[in-house]
Amino acid sequence: PAALPQSMLTEAEALRVLSDQSHETRLALHNAMDADKGTQAAYPRHIKRYKLWWCLDQDRRIQADPCWVRISSEPVMQTKVAIWLKYESSRPK
Repeated sequence: PAALPQSMLTEAEALRVLSDQSHETRLALHNAMDADKGTQAAYPRHIKRYKLWWCLDQDRRIQADPCWVRISSEPVMQTKVAIWLKYESSRPK
C-alpha cells in the first residue's frame, strides 16, 4: 500500500490553495488583457480627467444651485463614474 503523506491538508487548507491558484490565474489573465490594450498607460490619464471633470461639474452644480453640497471626486464610486462616462461618451472629441 502507498504511504500516507506526513501531513494531510484540511479541506479548508485545500480550498485556500485552490482559491490562491484561481486568483493567480485571474491576475495573469487580467495583466495579459491589459498589456494588449494599453490600459496601464491609459488608466492614470482617465483618472486625472475624471477628477478634473468632477471638480468642474461640482462647480457648475453649485453655481446653478447654491444649496448643492460639494461631493468630492474621491472615493471613486460607481455612481460618480457613471455620470462621468455619460459626459465622456457624449462630449465632442
